[in-house]
Amino acid sequence: RHIDISAEFVAPAIALWRIISDFQHIDRWAELKVISTTGSGPGSCRTVEMGSGIRVTERMVVCDETSMVLIYEALEPNPFPLRDYRSTMKIEALSSQRCRLDWSGSYVPPAGSDPVRADRLLQKIYEGGIALLRIHLAGKSAEQVAQ
Repeated sequence: RHIDISAEFVAPAIALWRIISDFQHIDRWAELKVISTTGSGPGSCRTVEMGSGIRVTERMVVCDETSMVLIYEALEPNPFPLRDYRSTMKIEALSSQRCRLDWSGSYVPPAGSDPVRADRLLQKIYEGGIALLRIHLAGKSAEQVAQ
Protein backbone atom coordinates (compact mmCIF):
# COMPACT_ATOMS: atom_id res chain seq x y z
CA ARG A 1 0.00 0.00 0.00
CA HIS A 2 1.10 3.56 -0.63
CA ILE A 3 0.20 6.94 0.89
CA ASP A 4 1.21 10.32 -0.59
CA ILE A 5 0.75 13.82 0.75
CA SER A 6 2.16 17.14 -0.49
CA ALA A 7 2.33 20.57 1.06
CA GLU A 8 3.73 23.92 0.01
CA PHE A 9 5.75 26.05 2.42
CA VAL A 10 6.64 29.72 2.37
CA ALA A 11 10.31 29.08 3.01
CA PRO A 12 13.45 28.40 1.02
CA ALA A 13 13.83 24.72 0.16
CA ILE A 14 17.20 24.58 1.92
CA ALA A 15 15.63 25.81 5.18
CA LEU A 16 13.12 22.96 5.15
CA TRP A 17 15.82 20.50 4.11
CA ARG A 18 18.03 21.48 7.06
CA ILE A 19 15.17 20.64 9.41
CA ILE A 20 14.12 17.27 8.02
CA SER A 21 17.61 16.04 7.18
CA ASP A 22 18.66 16.40 10.83
CA PHE A 23 17.49 12.82 11.35
CA GLN A 24 18.90 12.39 14.85
CA HIS A 25 17.11 15.50 16.14
CA ILE A 26 13.53 15.04 14.93
CA ASP A 27 12.48 16.20 18.41
CA ARG A 28 13.47 19.75 17.43
CA TRP A 29 10.32 20.02 15.30
CA ALA A 30 8.14 16.97 15.93
CA GLU A 31 6.32 16.11 19.12
CA LEU A 32 8.54 13.09 19.72
CA LYS A 33 11.10 12.25 22.37
CA VAL A 34 14.36 10.87 21.03
CA ILE A 35 15.26 7.90 23.22
CA SER A 36 18.45 6.84 21.45
CA THR A 37 20.46 7.37 18.29
CA THR A 38 23.26 5.45 16.64
CA GLY A 39 25.57 6.52 13.85
CA SER A 40 25.16 9.36 11.40
CA GLY A 41 24.16 9.46 7.75
CA PRO A 42 22.65 6.50 5.91
CA GLY A 43 22.42 3.48 8.19
CA SER A 44 21.99 5.60 11.32
CA CYS A 45 19.07 4.80 13.61
CA ARG A 46 16.83 6.68 15.98
CA THR A 47 14.37 5.38 18.55
CA VAL A 48 11.60 7.84 19.29
CA GLU A 49 8.76 7.83 21.78
CA MET A 50 5.39 9.36 21.08
CA GLY A 51 3.31 11.11 23.72
CA SER A 52 1.35 7.88 24.18
CA GLY A 53 4.52 6.04 25.20
CA ILE A 54 4.71 4.04 21.97
CA ARG A 55 8.28 3.62 20.73
CA VAL A 56 9.48 3.04 17.19
CA THR A 57 12.99 2.61 15.80
CA GLU A 58 13.74 4.04 12.36
CA ARG A 59 16.79 3.70 10.13
CA MET A 60 17.91 6.30 7.61
CA VAL A 61 18.27 4.70 4.18
CA VAL A 62 19.05 7.75 2.00
CA CYS A 63 19.93 11.36 2.82
CA ASP A 64 20.70 13.10 -0.47
CA GLU A 65 21.33 16.82 -0.05
CA THR A 66 21.63 17.45 -3.80
CA SER A 67 18.13 16.15 -4.58
CA MET A 68 16.82 16.92 -1.06
CA VAL A 69 15.50 13.40 -0.47
CA LEU A 70 15.35 11.64 2.89
CA ILE A 71 14.27 7.99 3.01
CA TYR A 72 13.84 6.11 6.26
CA GLU A 73 12.29 2.82 7.34
CA ALA A 74 10.76 1.46 10.52
CA LEU A 75 12.59 -1.48 12.02
CA GLU A 76 10.84 -4.52 13.44
CA PRO A 77 9.21 -4.93 15.82
CA ASN A 78 7.05 -2.04 14.68
CA PRO A 79 4.19 -1.14 17.07
CA PHE A 80 1.96 -0.04 14.19
CA PRO A 81 0.03 -2.18 11.69
CA LEU A 82 2.70 -1.43 9.08
CA ARG A 83 5.17 -4.07 7.96
CA ASP A 84 8.09 -3.22 5.66
CA TYR A 85 7.28 0.48 6.22
CA ARG A 86 9.41 2.93 4.26
CA SER A 87 8.92 6.69 4.04
CA THR A 88 10.27 9.25 1.58
CA MET A 89 10.43 13.00 2.17
CA LYS A 90 11.36 14.98 -0.95
CA ILE A 91 11.66 18.75 -1.11
CA GLU A 92 11.38 20.74 -4.32
CA ALA A 93 12.17 24.44 -4.63
CA LEU A 94 9.30 26.33 -6.27
CA SER A 95 11.00 29.73 -6.00
CA SER A 96 13.61 31.32 -3.77
CA GLN A 97 11.06 31.58 -0.92
CA ARG A 98 8.66 28.70 -1.63
CA CYS A 99 9.04 24.95 -1.65
CA ARG A 100 6.98 21.79 -1.69
CA LEU A 101 7.36 18.72 0.50
CA ASP A 102 6.21 15.42 -0.98
CA TRP A 103 5.93 12.88 1.83
CA SER A 104 5.07 9.32 0.97
CA GLY A 105 5.05 5.97 2.65
CA SER A 106 4.70 2.39 1.57
CA TYR A 107 3.97 -0.65 3.70
CA VAL A 108 2.51 -4.12 3.77
CA PRO A 109 -0.52 -4.59 6.03
CA PRO A 110 -0.05 -7.52 8.41
CA ALA A 111 -2.52 -10.39 8.16
CA GLY A 112 -5.75 -9.58 9.93
CA SER A 113 -5.13 -5.83 10.09
CA ASP A 114 -7.35 -3.13 8.60
CA PRO A 115 -5.35 -1.41 5.83
CA VAL A 116 -7.83 1.49 5.63
CA ARG A 117 -7.18 2.19 9.31
CA ALA A 118 -3.43 2.05 8.69
CA ASP A 119 -3.80 4.43 5.72
CA ARG A 120 -5.66 6.91 7.95
CA LEU A 121 -2.97 6.58 10.63
CA LEU A 122 -0.21 7.45 8.17
CA GLN A 123 -2.23 10.33 6.71
CA LYS A 124 -2.74 11.70 10.23
CA ILE A 125 0.98 11.34 11.05
CA TYR A 126 2.03 13.11 7.84
CA GLU A 127 -0.54 15.91 8.20
CA GLY A 128 0.49 16.42 11.82
CA GLY A 129 4.15 16.47 10.81
CA ILE A 130 3.48 19.07 8.14
CA ALA A 131 1.64 21.26 10.65
CA LEU A 132 4.59 20.98 13.08
CA LEU A 133 7.07 21.82 10.31
CA ARG A 134 5.04 24.96 9.53
CA ILE A 135 5.15 25.96 13.21
CA HIS A 136 8.89 25.30 13.41
CA LEU A 137 9.60 27.30 10.25
CA ALA A 138 7.57 30.18 11.66
CA GLY A 139 9.91 30.16 14.67
CA LYS A 140 7.25 29.33 17.22
CA SER A 141 6.90 26.40 19.54
CA ALA A 142 3.72 24.29 19.50
CA GLU A 143 2.96 25.64 22.98
CA GLN A 144 3.19 29.24 21.74
CA VAL A 145 0.77 28.48 18.90
CA ALA A 146 -1.69 26.75 21.25
CA GLN A 147 -1.85 29.81 23.56
